[in-house]
Amino acid sequence: MPFRATGIPTEVWEEIFEWLCIDRQLPSRRLGLVCRWWKETLLNLPTIWRTVEIDLFHFPSFDVLRDRLIRRLRHAKGLNVDVILSGTTNWAISMTPEEYWGLLRTVVELAPVERWRSLWITNGRVPDSMPMASGIFVGKFTSLRMFSLDQTFAYPRLTGHVHSELFQLLADSRPPLQYLCLTGSTVPPELEPLTLPKTLTSICVNVCLLNKRQCEQLAHYDNVETRRQFGIPGFGNSGKIILPGCVTMTRLFYGTLPRFDFNNVQTLNIDRIMGWIDPDLIVDLPNLQMLSLKPCYPWYLRMFHAPNVQKLKLGGVYDTGEGLKTSRNKIRIAIVSLFRDNRHLLTINPASLTIDLEGITDGMLVVMLEAWPQLKHLSMTLNSDFQCHWIFAHKLRKKSSPLCPQLETMYMEVLWHARSRKWRLWKEVARDMMLARRDGPLESILWKNWWFGVESVTRDDLLNANAAYDS
Repeated sequence: MPFRATGIPTEVWEEIFEWLCIDRQLPSRRLGLVCRWWKETLLNLPTIWRTVEIDLFHFPSFDVLRDRLIRRLRHAKGLNVDVILSGTTNWAISMTPEEYWGLLRTVVELAPVERWRSLWITNGRVPDSMPMASGIFVGKFTSLRMFSLDQTFAYPRLTGHVHSELFQLLADSRPPLQYLCLTGSTVPPELEPLTLPKTLTSICVNVCLLNKRQCEQLAHYDNVETRRQFGIPGFGNSGKIILPGCVTMTRLFYGTLPRFDFNNVQTLNIDRIMGWIDPDLIVDLPNLQMLSLKPCYPWYLRMFHAPNVQKLKLGGVYDTGEGLKTSRNKIRIAIVSLFRDNRHLLTINPASLTIDLEGITDGMLVVMLEAWPQLKHLSMTLNSDFQCHWIFAHKLRKKSSPLCPQLETMYMEVLWHARSRKWRLWKEVARDMMLARRDGPLESILWKNWWFGVESVTRDDLLNANAAYDS
């Protein structure tokens, strides 16, 4: 029986299929095998066929890949397409230069560069043959909105040389880009004179790859992500790179922090700070509202002077290279030193805290929460080793001087099964906590596991239970 007999409109099925392919994944052949109606719906939905990928790592055969590309481009029915060129880090490439450039020529013939909506070139090695690449890319990138070039593990001599004609056309076209990503150790010389368009709203780049004029433009964008910053020169009158309101920094080198101006930053996400940390360094963030740190080493928190932070997100702590046991003991001593003995050095006082408890014991968590009695919203991700029903739970359900007395909402993600002993214990803890704080601001406690088991205790539950008991 066809699945459309369930009474669900066709438009709803189309939205479901589009959602399944939202991450640029190709539609599975199995979807078309469910029934004839599903197959016809998939073939007549051009939005899910607009992704064109040449992947040298998962390369079946030239004929199969060529037929697949032709079929996808015909099903796209004239829509703008997303082109992905994935190289390989292996020296042995099964695809010959004739096959690689033949596939690209087929793509350009069926979907000219004027129809390219996005272009993603990932790191790796591609077949090199300049005479075969000549004359393939003609026209202008008039519809290109997203461009990403990742050469983190690429072979710059080969990759930049092979796609030089493509890069030159991109620089000459000056497309209305909205997203630009340039990562790796080098930028092809054809892209060095590329002018960052005013239409950009988000940019992801290794700042070392930008020239002075491009660095000065970073402050005009809504969202900037920087990756692997090493040896940044000074720019501007202040000798610093001015950052916009929303910034994400991945693998930030400690020595580059003084080269940035954070005065305009309101949202800052940092994933790894590399290098030795100077205990006397202070980074001023006067307008910061939201801070995310991964991992949440205490010396990171001490380094940032951000008195206006309202939301704080902390990742777990991991091995610092000295062994797991030694690392945890070192982190425990640092947490006690900062949050209890030198509380005046901690300028961050958030109203909302989201924390991953990987590598953090309940004793460490208690010390941290005791330093932040103003917390109103608490969200935690618990691992299987965290003993939440001991010190942490006892402090939460105390009637006098409880932990986080201003708490309004509490949310937890756990690894326990809904029928496990820990789940039942926490259910009792949550009810005792809500009962002990019935005269306080606490409104709800919600917890769930990865298997979609969700349970909660709210103030209304207590009121209804009391009303039923009185009656």
